[in-house]
Amino acid sequence: MFKPREQQLSGSASIMPGKLPLLLPLLLLLPLSSITAQPKVQAIVSDTRIVEGQSFTMEVRVEDGEIQSVSQEGLAAFRILTGPTTSRSVQIINGAITSTSSYRWTLLPRKMGKQIIPSLAVKVGGTTLHTTPVQIEVLSATAASKAGSGDSDRSVFLVADVDRKKVYRGDQITVSWTLYTQQNISGWEIVSLPNLTGFWTEELFAPNKLQLRERVVEGRRYYTAVVRRIATFPTQSGELEVDPLILKIGVQLRKRRVLDPFFDDFSIFRPGQVEHRTVSSPAVVVEVAPTPAVNRPSDYSGIVGRYSLSGNLNPQEVVQDEAVTLTLTISGEGNFKTLDAPPVDFPRDLEVFDPKVNSEPSLGDVIGGSKTVEYIIIPRRASTFIIPQVRLPYFNPAAEQYEVKTTGPFTLNVLPREEAGVSSPGYTRREVALLGKDIRFVKSGRPRWLRTGKGWYTSSLFILNVATVLLLGAPWLGTRARSLVTAARPGLQAWRALSVATAIVDEAQGEPMEIYSELSRALTRYLNHKLGRDTSEYTMDDVRELLTSRGVSPAHQEILVQILERAAAARFAPVRAGNAETDRQALKEVLSEVESQWSA
Repeated sequence: MFKPREQQLSGSASIMPGKLPLLLPLLLLLPLSSITAQPKVQAIVSDTRIVEGQSFTMEVRVEDGEIQSVSQEGLAAFRILTGPTTSRSVQIINGAITSTSSYRWTLLPRKMGKQIIPSLAVKVGGTTLHTTPVQIEVLSATAASKAGSGDSDRSVFLVADVDRKKVYRGDQITVSWTLYTQQNISGWEIVSLPNLTGFWTEELFAPNKLQLRERVVEGRRYYTAVVRRIATFPTQSGELEVDPLILKIGVQLRKRRVLDPFFDDFSIFRPGQVEHRTVSSPAVVVEVAPTPAVNRPSDYSGIVGRYSLSGNLNPQEVVQDEAVTLTLTISGEGNFKTLDAPPVDFPRDLEVFDPKVNSEPSLGDVIGGSKTVEYIIIPRRASTFIIPQVRLPYFNPAAEQYEVKTTGPFTLNVLPREEAGVSSPGYTRREVALLGKDIRFVKSGRPRWLRTGKGWYTSSLFILNVATVLLLGAPWLGTRARSLVTAARPGLQAWRALSVATAIVDEAQGEPMEIYSELSRALTRYLNHKLGRDTSEYTMDDVRELLTSRGVSPAHQEILVQILERAAAARFAPVRAGNAETDRQALKEVLSEVESQWSA
């Protein structure tokens, strides 16, 4: 009856059945590798057919052995999102011991089509094993939809939308990343931002919370939310790639087998078991053309956009050595942060200070605004000066042609100084500063002489006595001043409550959810200042109770409570921008009424 066990444990010498019970303790002390089979390695992927932008999991698993290292040289065709993570397990089934060691990665294909994960070198113990190659097929979203595959995988995906794929160098491209989901999302975070080599970028929209909108795509209903929007300006020509944006999201798993999120209480805050997934947007290629060489102005400096230019010289007639201001204003659409002031050819006898530049960006997805350049000019001799015409050449991509905006020329009439025939020395700025330090004026008039050696109580001794009294009394004065300030602080805060809250309301801008958040903060700050508290949040009942105790009318109480209710609802559901703006104006008016009715 022991013959099968003898065959498994046979070596160079045989083991007698009658003595096997005596050898069992020794067998348990033997190394595990001496009684297990040879290590076996395999590469396992979660999906062999995926949709563009979808990640998958690859696991290198070794049975009856422990992995020491895995070569990643063959994974160049994939982006490594996470990993490697390691795990080890031991199982005993019917007396047979099996150990498993594994390395796991989350991978994202870099391009569509059939991709091969080649044989990977796995070091186990003192030997090197190799996995079998694995083929992955990456389908486009359109191909996957026509093939009828990937339905479950397309329940959550990320898309990069580019407003234009063919532009001139320096022209704006707006890129928006939108999350599509048919499942409840419990949370999200950006794992990796795109590497936008060859672009100058500016952030347009980066929400803290998802603002969901319903949308139908290819007959299927989704909830969509923009997770990031940027403005990019290509700085070089050719084919430029907008790299993928990678998100890590929490998907709430449903307890029931069939559940329609659009008719069964869809909510991004729905509780339940959460599954973490990684989604990525497909890479987008943009074709960037250089600005044409035909009809290019000789003084063109690479500016692209749509601009206007104006100038003003004030005053136009001055006396020698008096200051004059030349103001140039550029406005329009384009990359204002990299826009340099147009050159001005000033006459030699005009001393020009470094310009002061102010920029005011415009609000919206199209980058633009205005830039003001102010030159301070000092004429050093009497004459009539002509400041030549100022030119701003640029390329207009909409019209596909070069345009030049001009202002000037400017005429400056400088009158001579009238100083008894003595002309101005015409010092430079540094020389004037040095003269101010070197010249010492001589006091005119009859001097008053004082006799020395008279009396013992001199002015120096008087000053010393006063300083001693102040030094000894300083601690008492400081303590007294602090007590007075502390006693007056609650009254001062209550007096400033309305102005502080109104300032917060006036500065509230952005998306409706952000505006409502500021409105809630304004009301909280108002109540804290009036009551001398430091409460982080008030409930609806707290607001009604506090306002009632201070004599505020029920009608105004109800308006405040309704605004707070809409602010709370804005956290979970979309709100129109017009409603937020209406409540913003209403809160300012009702706070003024509350201030007039407030009783101590």
